[in-house]
Amino acid sequence: MKRWLMTALGLAAFASLTAAPACGGGEGGSGGGTGANGGGTSDGGTSCNDDPLVCPSGQTCWFTDTEGAMLDCYTSGAGKTGDPCDNFVKMPSCGDGMICLQLQGMSQGACAPYCDASHPCPNNTSCLTVMTPGMVTIHACDVSAPPQDGGADGG
Repeated sequence: MKRWLMTALGLAAFASLTAAPACGGGEGGSGGGTGANGGGTSDGGTSCNDDPLVCPSGQTCWFTDTEGAMLDCYTSGAGKTGDPCDNFVKMPSCGDGMICLQLQGMSQGACAPYCDASHPCPNNTSCLTVMTPGMVTIHACDVSAPPQDGGADGG
């Protein structure tokens, strides 16, 4: 099985690849998905490259190839936000509307909700613009950092 790391855009090395630091305004689609990949669930493999939140209840947008270039809707795993996970092709380990986010420097992936302007991150966490090794841009909540201003954790 193939695993890979993702790269958060906005780091100095990738600053020229995107002008949008988070999930604010209009987002350009990256072309991509055909929805014809067989491995989907009852919906026949709905492509979610352009909108990972399009998957129906009980499913999440997950990788269909070892390069991280295509995503389709698959039956969700049991992982909750922040739970450890692995990026195995066509085998979601995270719950509905989540991706296994393993950024460079993270020893283990963590289940992270997808986010956009209409779906903000819980607990004031940041919505990251992330590029997969297959050059697909997604937006996911930063589960590697503590909540920003006003988090529920006492300290």
